[in-house]
Amino acid sequence: MVLAILDASDTLREPIVHLYIDFCLETGARRQGVLGLKWNHIDEKNGKLRLTEKYNRPRDVPISRDWIRKVKALRQDDDPESAVFVKRSGAPMCENDPYLFGLKVKKLLSPSWPHGQDWTPHWL
Repeated sequence: MVLAILDASDTLREPIVHLYIDFCLETGARRQGVLGLKWNHIDEKNGKLRLTEKYNRPRDVPISRDWIRKVKALRQDDDPESAVFVKRSGAPMCENDPYLFGLKVKKLLSPSWPHGQDWTPHWL
């Protein structure tokens, strides 16, 4: 199922969406933590990043250097306080965006998508 989700996200032709989904699968992070990720939270040297999620508790998460390399290639500015996951316009993704991506991926996987549910990393 995970490979099917990644393959489906490739067909969206939005590299940042694919990296968003890959990130969620690799870390199991909640939407709030993913959308709150800023460039200064990424520790490239040590291959980890700091997420702030449920109850505003920060946690360090290992992340592949390959993922860091790919997301840096899509970076739109040099501001360390800017969001990692942004739209083409440069505006940060909002809570509704991951939901829409989930619906797009689900639609691409239909009819094999189980239970008609939306995609979330916690569901997997």
